[in-house]
Amino acid sequence: MLVKWFGRLASERLFLWLLGVAVSLPLFLSRAHDVPFLGLPLVTSGDEPHYLAMLHSLVNDHDLDVSNNYDRARRGSVEIGAGRVGAAIDHQVAWYDAQGRWWGWESVFAYARDAQGKPVPPPALPEHKPGAPTEFDDKPQYSMHPPGLPLLLAPLVYPARGSVWVEHLAIVWSTLATFACALLLRELLRGLSNDRTLVNATTLLAILGSPLWHYGRMLFCEPWLALCAVGSLTFATRKNAFFVAGLFLALGVQMKPPFALLAGPLFIDRLLARDPKRAATFALPVVFSVGLVLYENQHFYGGPLRAAQPWESGNLLLGMLGSSFSLKHGLIPYCPAVLVALAGFPALFRSHRREAWLIVGMAGTYCLLMWLWHCWWGGYCYGPRLVAPIIPLLFVGALKVLESLPQLSTLRRRLAVTLCSLSVLISAMGAIVHLAFWEKHPLIEPLAQLAKHL
Repeated sequence: MLVKWFGRLASERLFLWLLGVAVSLPLFLSRAHDVPFLGLPLVTSGDEPHYLAMLHSLVNDHDLDVSNNYDRARRGSVEIGAGRVGAAIDHQVAWYDAQGRWWGWESVFAYARDAQGKPVPPPALPEHKPGAPTEFDDKPQYSMHPPGLPLLLAPLVYPARGSVWVEHLAIVWSTLATFACALLLRELLRGLSNDRTLVNATTLLAILGSPLWHYGRMLFCEPWLALCAVGSLTFATRKNAFFVAGLFLALGVQMKPPFALLAGPLFIDRLLARDPKRAATFALPVVFSVGLVLYENQHFYGGPLRAAQPWESGNLLLGMLGSSFSLKHGLIPYCPAVLVALAGFPALFRSHRREAWLIVGMAGTYCLLMWLWHCWWGGYCYGPRLVAPIIPLLFVGALKVLESLPQLSTLRRRLAVTLCSLSVLISAMGAIVHLAFWEKHPLIEPLAQLAKHL
């Protein structure tokens, strides 16, 4: 019965229609909490307004000094979002002083406040804090975020410069990146199975049953990083195009420098295959991108190893447990279908050992670093943001579970279907209702609100 129902997903038209409608729907329903629910997409909160300020700086001023962009937004422009015009928003920028010490904007500047402790209304601009160093007053304000995402989006939104359409289009491109990620994931899965129904079902589950559905309408790096991770593995294993695979990872490094870790397993794969030519062509763009990061650090902060956000180690065990089980940012509570995916890896190792090792190497090393980061939850955001880019890789294992469904016991089959269905429900609520579930679980928060009124 279940196999017959799945059989409809073999249709190319149905697959593309389901995927396209699902990932596009949040564009018109998910808005900031203080503006109408329906309409074109706007940035909401967290890091989004700051990525938008960088993007406006590039297309309007042709630089990455965002100080004037924040100030113009305070005076009424849309450069941090149409829903935040005039907002007293902190500048997410940083400097290093003459002694090499890191300073964040909030330790140097602040908005004047009234008797009630609220920021004075615009057009008042931030003021220098008493006792704070003055050496940064006339220095450029470069973002604490890597420039990769705004550099990628700038030519794509440039015709709309100076208007709110920069904001709309930037988010639409995140949706297109998610759609492209799904297509590349499907191509990867086709190399592991000839069953189109199961390949399409696994692809839909990886996108619509995970936080990627939510991030597909966000101005964050995560949808693009997921595209880069899947694209690199797909072109390496399906097309043997290792230079293209390197280009995908090089782009990811510009958005998040630790993404270079994903290059290790693919590079080792070529060395073990005694294929130094492809190993070199793969490494070339990645090494260039790492070098560019070092140059950017030198230009922006005065030293190649001076990152905008210096590394701060946390507790690896706490990071692993929190990133896995936290009700605010845990992968399993927000994506229970990942348990189904992980259960399929033993079968994946038996049938496609090379691909299984590559996925474990790429996803495992990246997760370890994110767990070790002191802010493993990724700041104010939805769900498991930092590990979201490698979620599609993990769902390759789900293909093997779906293949074995008819042979599973009734209990195991029902458990797998329940976990997958629950994932899709959670992700649908997170994608469509959107900001209401930042820092809150989509299934728990409605019950908590209901309990307050009983």
